[in-house]
Amino acid sequence: MSTFSGGDFDTYFDEAGKDDKNDKKVKCKLFEVRIFDDGRTICFISNRENNTMTTISTLVTYLPYHFTSIFIYFLLYYRVNRFLLKSLISSFRKLSKHQKLEWISNLASIFTSLITASVVIYAIFNECDEDRKFLLLEILTISMTGYWVNDLFYRLGNLSYLTKPLFQVFLIFHHVVGLIAVQITILHKEFMVIKFLFLVMELSSMCVNIRFYMIDLKIDKYSFKYEFVSNVMVFSFFITRIAPLPYILYEGVYRCVYLGESCSKTVRGEIQFCSIIYFLITFMNIYWFAIMLYGGIRHYIIKAARTKDRLSKNDMLARSGRQWLRFLPVPVGSGRTCLRRLHLYAMP
Repeated sequence: MSTFSGGDFDTYFDEAGKDDKNDKKVKCKLFEVRIFDDGRTICFISNRENNTMTTISTLVTYLPYHFTSIFIYFLLYYRVNRFLLKSLISSFRKLSKHQKLEWISNLASIFTSLITASVVIYAIFNECDEDRKFLLLEILTISMTGYWVNDLFYRLGNLSYLTKPLFQVFLIFHHVVGLIAVQITILHKEFMVIKFLFLVMELSSMCVNIRFYMIDLKIDKYSFKYEFVSNVMVFSFFITRIAPLPYILYEGVYRCVYLGESCSKTVRGEIQFCSIIYFLITFMNIYWFAIMLYGGIRHYIIKAARTKDRLSKNDMLARSGRQWLRFLPVPVGSGRTCLRRLHLYAMP
């Protein structure tokens, strides 16, 4: 395998991976070209040079957008969300302090999930080139940066009022490593699919937060709406956080980090660092998903037992009711109709 790095020159690259007469001629700038022994020629396109100063300057160019996003989420946390919750949900005023703090944070998370959902829907129903995909990636990165920065300081500032210390530690760790990882995603245009899969994990947070609202409002756990939200939560969590795991491990860890054949040397170290972060978050996701599955199975087992117990009680009441009704003096005509109605009413 031969490797050429840097500079401006032309190369041939075929989507099938072979050099032939159907190859498309492309112009590569600030890139790495690899010519494999089997004839494959791959051009890795990057939007930066491989040096620290260029990396810093690339991140600096996003600072105005990040600060704008941070300011918008700051308004959501300390002004808009509290006003909306007080105006739309009367029960909000009756909640405890830690519940109010969680509700405000959850609403900001739902707002971020809606942005993510909008980007995903747009990408599905519109044909996007590399530049358009990268623009969508930048939108997701900027919005999540604003959310994670605000939620991080919001939780640290109210840590004494919040409950579930282990859960708070997990969220703080998640925000810190997430902030680091998403900044790396906008440094280059490689691994666009894996980057989207990493960022759309936030999509599953919407149902998680709605379910938290329903628990605080003491909605019956066996009601249809509670079960519907819970089932959608488990399904979306699996689709966005668990199902992409084999693909990411194969393309990102095995082919790029281990073999070094699916990414340029420019970003190989960054992908390796992001893989460590992804593994840490993935272990947590598997743990939470196992808790969700256990809770769901336990819920339906208890529900089935309750239903069976209720049916047996109703059947016993119906039998005792029929035995009691036999001793009542009832006229022959209309009394039989009344007996039939009472009998039907006693049945489940």
